[in-house]
Amino acid sequence: MRLLLTTLTLVALAGCSVYEPPAGSRKGEPDADPGPAGPGVGGAGGGSAEVATTTGIGSSMGGAGTAVGSGGGAAGAIAGGAGGADAGSAGAGVDAGDAGPFVSEGGSAADVDVERAPQDVATVAVALPFVVDAYFVPTGYMGDGLRAGAITVETSGCKLPRPVGARGNCYRITYRPQPPAMAGNPAWGGVYWLSPQDNWGQKPGRKVQPGATAVTFYAAGATGTESVAFRTGGVQDPLLPNNDTFRVEQSFTLTTSLTKYSLDLTGQSYDTVIGGFAWIVVTYDAASWAPGAAPIVFYLDDIEWPK
Repeated sequence: MRLLLTTLTLVALAGCSVYEPPAGSRKGEPDADPGPAGPGVGGAGGGSAEVATTTGIGSSMGGAGTAVGSGGGAAGAIAGGAGGADAGSAGAGVDAGDAGPFVSEGGSAADVDVERAPQDVATVAVALPFVVDAYFVPTGYMGDGLRAGAITVETSGCKLPRPVGARGNCYRITYRPQPPAMAGNPAWGGVYWLSPQDNWGQKPGRKVQPGATAVTFYAAGATGTESVAFRTGGVQDPLLPNNDTFRVEQSFTLTTSLTKYSLDLTGQSYDTVIGGFAWIVVTYDAASWAPGAAPIVFYLDDIEWPK
């Protein structure tokens, strides 16, 4: 059933930049009719350093938001995913950068022992500024991330020089695109930093102090040609009781040096936040998912909600 729904969804959306996988693509949830996708304009492949912007509210099932892109490919309104990590917790205000390294793979369970604030607090607001991985956990695997070994998130493999004053973890992301259900359709995958972990709206998110105007982060690619979409907010499933009230997304073609990027929150409203941060990669290049193809590798560092 899941394969059929995923196939139908991709057929309907082939050639555009908006994707709304059915709820069944999130581990632990029943299959459901994905509903109609929102409009999308944009291409894939090639691209400039800044290729797409998606803002506004969309759902993780029907009625997606609008994605506009040119060259490089826009990930658009991709939502959904799953994770299987058990994360330890520590006292409030602990910087995740002080924790030991961990490795987490989509599609399979992994023990993640990372010091961070308690994950069940939705009543006391987190003060700005804060490091995302002190309160949000990268367990929201999407797309190909549901297949074991397709996506690996690790903090021990980031070998690039860190920015001065960087906080939190430096992540090495490895994505091995998987053959799509139908030839000609894209392969895609991504990961959300969720609060609490594995939460797609079953529970309230993390209460955050109002007034944030941006989410900032550093990113670099192994080859300097990687086109990656980054997002904050956007966990919006109409079948679940809790949702983000905003979504901001933008795509960049990375360089080989850790470069600072920003997602603009100007004009956005929020109270509690489920999806503190996310990345998404979409590729139409069949060679990238051929057997033995080199994976897509990129790095993230100092993911923050500044004041």
